[in-house]
This record gives sequence, structure tokens and C-alpha cells, in this order.
Amino acid sequence: NDIRAEKRQVSSEDVQKWCTEQGISAHIETSSKAATNVTDAFVLALRQWKKMECIAEAEQRQNGETINLTQPIRLMQRRNCCMGGDGATKSADVIDADDDDDGRTTDAAMHAPNAISRHLFGQFRSSPKAPSTNYRL
Repeated sequence: NDIRAEKRQVSSEDVQKWCTEQGISAHIETSSKAATNVTDAFVLALRQWKKMECIAEAEQRQNGETINLTQPIRLMQRRNCCMGGDGATKSADVIDADDDDDGRTTDAAMHAPNAISRHLFGQFRSSPKAPSTNYRL
């Protein structure tokens, strides 16, 4: 280093002691004036940051705080939901995720309406045809 031991404000021993107390596993002395260990310090910091991110992500997955969007979901078998306008609640069956013909897993609620989905979502229509409108595409 470019600073002699007697001119230092903080000794190397004090720095090591403080790092140990704070749970810091590594430290590096740098000199911007002499460009000593500056790049190494940044590399060390980035490695520690990456390590801490990996640990944090693993903890979140373990605690169930993240959702993996690439895995199929399983919906609850029974759920309480509001039915109709009178404010009454009924227990309704909810359809599980299933496999399409092409092997992909999809949410059953995304399929075309059928008797079960009309019951679940209140879509009772006498005619399967959509009402006519004055709009043109």
C-alpha cells in the first residue's frame, strides 16, 4: 500500500476485527491512487453479491414465497364463491388443470364454455350464438 502503517487512520488488525464482528468473510485493501486491487475488489464484491442472491432465492423457494410460472398448477377441488346477486355463497366445484391432446397442461377454465363452466361462472344462455351487434370488424 502507499500509506505507511504509522500514518494509517485504521490499522489492518482493526479492519480484520471489524469484518469478523460484522460477519464479513473477506476484505481487500485497495489504493485508487496506485490502482492497486481496485479491479479485484469489484470482482470480489460481485462474487459475494451473486452468492447472496443465490442464497436468498433458495430461501424464498423454500418458504414458498415465489411462484414458478413454468410448472403446471393444480387448482383447489372445492372453493367457496359467490353465486348470483343475492349475496349467498355456495360451494362450487373447480375443475383441475388437465392435459390437452398435445400433452400441454392447461387450465380448464380457459376452455370453451360447457355446462360446468356456465354453472360456475353464471353464464346461462338459451342460445350458444352470441347476440348480434352493429359493430363491424
